[in-house]
Amino acid sequence: MLGLYVVPYLPVCPVNDRVTGPFCFECASLKKAEKFENLITRCVWELPQKEAELEQLEKKLRQLNQELYQRQEKLNRLKSVTFDLCTKVYALGEAVDKEIKNWML
Repeated sequence: MLGLYVVPYLPVCPVNDRVTGPFCFECASLKKAEKFENLITRCVWELPQKEAELEQLEKKLRQLNQELYQRQEKLNRLKSVTFDLCTKVYALGEAVDKEIKNWML
């Protein structure tokens, strides 16, 4: 039997090509910088699109507010008409009751 010796894999740092343990501080700081740059780049690229979306949402909100105002005005007018009709129906009912009492006597 041949004596084969297996060397465990040790990661190599892509920054300085040194064999490192499970963690390389140079890579970690580089990755943080890259993540931050990616975040800034993403914000810069996505900002105009998000601003356009915001403008559309604000426009839609203004339209909905206008529709709501119009519906509230219509509701108030209908409430007024309904109140007037109820008052007249009540008065008519009292008049009918009075006439019925007079007719029965």
